[in-house]
Amino acid sequence: MRLEPGHFAAHYNLGAALAATGRVPEAIAQCEQALRINPDFALAQRNLGNILARAGRITEALPHFERALALDPAFAEAENNFWVALAGADRTPDAVTHYQWALALRHDYAEAHFNLGNLLAAANRAAEALAHYANALRTRPAFPEAHYNTGVLLARKGRFTEAVEHYEQALQLKPDYADAHLNLALALQSLGRVPEAATHYEAARTLRPELPPLR
Repeated sequence: MRLEPGHFAAHYNLGAALAATGRVPEAIAQCEQALRINPDFALAQRNLGNILARAGRITEALPHFERALALDPAFAEAENNFWVALAGADRTPDAVTHYQWALALRHDYAEAHFNLGNLLAAANRAAEALAHYANALRTRPAFPEAHYNTGVLLARKGRFTEAVEHYEQALQLKPDYADAHLNLALALQSLGRVPEAATHYEAARTLRPELPPLR
């Protein structure tokens, strides 16, 4: 494909197409060319940040997310992606702040609520994490990972009956969810529902043969 040298949007579009087919170095080169022509192109700043972050180049990705947000402060998707990159760079306090900003921009951003819930859960802030998982599920009820993570936190608190409900919801949405089968088995066992627990443990073993057999 031949591109007009000054056509920044064409370079951006080609970069997006290359990224979608896994041709990462070429995609980066095209996005960088688009930004050399038009440094104020917020979409290209965000997408270059996304490509670099997915390639594990977190430190390089961060300035592009920051630039995208400086160009368009209401860019909630860039804010969420910036949070993910900050978390990957072990800058958790910064990540929380920017993530909360993303949610201030867009209250119904289920992925943002879910990711912040994960961060808070990892920091042992279970009550706050559960609130964000609940918000994610209000916006997107068919979110198996949010149901599963809710179940995990509830089980840690000994709230096994509620945990079972969320694991079951996760499995209705994603029947081959091995971790949900396994954790549902553990929760059911804690409730004394041993035959049901065995059924789900065997389902988990079918999906993950490395699990030891029941004795």
